[in-house]
Amino acid sequence: MKKDNGYKISLFLLGFVTMPVQIILLREFMVVFGGNELIIGILLADWLILTATGAFLAGRFSKSTKECPSHPPHPPVIPLDNPTNLNLNLNLNFFPILPLLTFILLYLLRPVIFPPGAMVSLPAIWLLTALLLLPFCLLSGWLFTRLAGHLSSLKRENFTGRAYALESVGSILGGALFSFVLVFFFDGYWSLVIIALTTWLVLMIMNLLNNGWKKAILALSLMILTVASSVWFSLPRSVQQELFPGQTLVFAKDSPYGKVVVTKNDGQVNLFYNGIPVYHSDQQMQDEESVHYALLQRQNPEQVLAISGGLKGITEQILKYPSIRHVDYVEIDPWLVRSEMTYLGSVEGDKVQVSFMDARRFLSTVTTYYDMILVNLPEPLSAQVNRCYTYEFFLKAREHLHPGGVLCTALPATTNYIGGASMTANATLFKTLQQVFPNVLIIPGGKNFFLASDSLLTGAIGRIAELRGISNDYVNQYYMDDASIVSRGAYILEQLNTTSPVNRDDRPVSYLSQLQYWMSYFNLNLTWILLGIAGLFLLFFIMLNPIRLGLFTAGFVTAGAEYILILAIQVFFGYAYFLMGIIFVLFMTGLALGAMFGKSIFAGDKHLLNWLVFGTGVFTLMMSALIRVPGLAGAGSLLVAAVFSLLVLCLAFLMGTVFSHGSVLYRGRYEKVSGDAYSADLIGSAFGLMILSMVLVPLLGLRLSCLVMSLVAFVAAARLSLDKNKL
Repeated sequence: MKKDNGYKISLFLLGFVTMPVQIILLREFMVVFGGNELIIGILLADWLILTATGAFLAGRFSKSTKECPSHPPHPPVIPLDNPTNLNLNLNLNFFPILPLLTFILLYLLRPVIFPPGAMVSLPAIWLLTALLLLPFCLLSGWLFTRLAGHLSSLKRENFTGRAYALESVGSILGGALFSFVLVFFFDGYWSLVIIALTTWLVLMIMNLLNNGWKKAILALSLMILTVASSVWFSLPRSVQQELFPGQTLVFAKDSPYGKVVVTKNDGQVNLFYNGIPVYHSDQQMQDEESVHYALLQRQNPEQVLAISGGLKGITEQILKYPSIRHVDYVEIDPWLVRSEMTYLGSVEGDKVQVSFMDARRFLSTVTTYYDMILVNLPEPLSAQVNRCYTYEFFLKAREHLHPGGVLCTALPATTNYIGGASMTANATLFKTLQQVFPNVLIIPGGKNFFLASDSLLTGAIGRIAELRGISNDYVNQYYMDDASIVSRGAYILEQLNTTSPVNRDDRPVSYLSQLQYWMSYFNLNLTWILLGIAGLFLLFFIMLNPIRLGLFTAGFVTAGAEYILILAIQVFFGYAYFLMGIIFVLFMTGLALGAMFGKSIFAGDKHLLNWLVFGTGVFTLMMSALIRVPGLAGAGSLLVAAVFSLLVLCLAFLMGTVFSHGSVLYRGRYEKVSGDAYSADLIGSAFGLMILSMVLVPLLGLRLSCLVMSLVAFVAAARLSLDKNKL
């Protein structure tokens, strides 16, 4: 095997391991902490910062390549099979096992450090995430810098851009393998095992071809040890059981949409979805409130749409009404319904039709008109769920209601006091519903239930239940005080801020208010946290030298734009798993192409970096015009998918080109060049994700966030133009 092929294959393997590991661990951290996009932002920011640190340290302290890019002849070469390079080979072999250890420690430490069932504060999540990711991410950045540096030495030129491309190609294959194959057949742990086994197999073959049979034995030993210990100790099931003390784990399934877990405790069956309890076998009161507050508003409801909430419990309550002719029940994840039917019981009769689809996609495809639409989703703590609390969603729902039809949704209860963050969340939902329906009523119960209709609504629930002859255990005149319900609902309305903003697809203010509500449990001031992040960003922006500033800014804009594109895709397609996989592959493809050909396209002109950074600003400015939610909403799905695909491909190509061109401008040891360029890109990306997910998008919406990113890019390009002589 040629000497440089060993380095190229190793860079490919680095991306092949890193990308699926990032996706898998992201899912697992979401499950363990019951999180949302804020948890995603924390994990990705920690990931990028730690990887950048590893790359930076490797570039600063490595002494293996001493030649400067401007003095190419005869740099020292240390081939992969050289005994003096044993540490590099050992790290490549032990690299795939670190994600497995992270997975195990995540489940073992969560119930030890934090009380079972307790909410975990943001600083605690940040710290534990950083500690668990530290070994893998530091080694990932270190390996990239060392491999890129050695390859540059061997090629006698700056090969950082090509190394970036090789890693991206590996990421394409690894991410596609998990997204399109492994996720349908294996859980997260066994997917990590398969990724590790594949990596060790390639390393073993590569070492055998280089006559490194001792190193091949190491890879083979790790393969046997990993499989044997995983099977012998039933590791995936045993470690996940630790997350549910006092309960018996009876079923766990990773689907393309999330993780479904079923436990039993003293005869009660509990269903968890992505770590959050969603249904249990004793939720009679919750089922009754979710159904009867709405259905009792009309005399003879016939057609009902129920969006989530528990198939058996919700439909049993709906079918108490003799007039019911048809019920559509919509749930995005088939495994959630299958688990519920297996452990909680199935639904009898032919009046219920179950559809496995995103709720918004369902409303866009169905032609049925309903008397009732029951939205039984969790509060909008994530951008994904928030899509079913927006003006656009309610407008689409009203289009599918008969005259006099009723829509019902809910937020967590506020008892007799409604505080600041909670008041904002409730006021925003009320104001958004008012933009679509002339009549909105709040009925306080286990949750605050919001009823909306174009006809009159009433809070005399108990009396009407008696008149209609509906037999309930809780929603009846003996258990409920109609006068108290009306007065408490009126009190909540009096406390709401009538000037609250409307929650829209391109400005998810309910998502922000729910984040503030969640953080209020820990007495955390979101404003100070955001100001701290913004202050650090400005410090980096001012202090970095021109080349690092260019890479930092390009990473910031690219990561932020990618986040906005993902949110925009969610708006139109919901959790369109296959489409998201295609978007991911397109992004990594554009990144690889830009890194591979950018150097040759722009070689020799060191003053083009400012124009490339300026181009990222122009690109995001175009995004603000193209991502016009109302404008694209009426277009066909294929057209929308094509527009987003083109945006992702162009965005990634531009970023790869900036990285390749920027790395050429560096002077110094090869590994220092690779480490500095890689770390600057990753740090910028980390800030892009944090600032966009936590600040700009919730406060300004998608299009205005694009404008802010464009402004940042234009300011950076202007500074680069002024500092041309320093490049």
